[in-house]
Amino acid sequence: MAHLFRKQEVVSSPFGVPEFKAEWERSPIPHPVAYTRQTKIVAYAEFCGPEEIINVSWGDIRDYAIRAGGVAAVAAIIANPPAALPAFKAAFAACVGEKAFQIQVALSTEQKSGDWHEVKPTTAAWAPL
Repeated sequence: MAHLFRKQEVVSSPFGVPEFKAEWERSPIPHPVAYTRQTKIVAYAEFCGPEEIINVSWGDIRDYAIRAGGVAAVAAIIANPPAALPAFKAAFAACVGEKAFQIQVALSTEQKSGDWHEVKPTTAAWAPL
């Protein structure tokens, strides 16, 4: 019996965390230039199980994982991140039923950062006092 591995995004932070940096640029006198970007945390559920279960039930597994991901996100916020996996597994097993015992589940996160964009000074910010 062959096993199959699949990964599904379950939760993405609804807003990004702003990051800032300053770099010195020359033209002919060096001056600081401010840049900003948004960074989000994305959570994934990773599944490993018998190929016939994963392939046949993937649509349901994906939908249940997204629902269970919401439960896990709440658990991670209220309690702590290690509480997310047990909460996810319990919610996922309640949806999937008997098949849940044949599917191994893991959670992972990834930080996704956008591109850096120059912060343009506004006229009001540079007006003399």
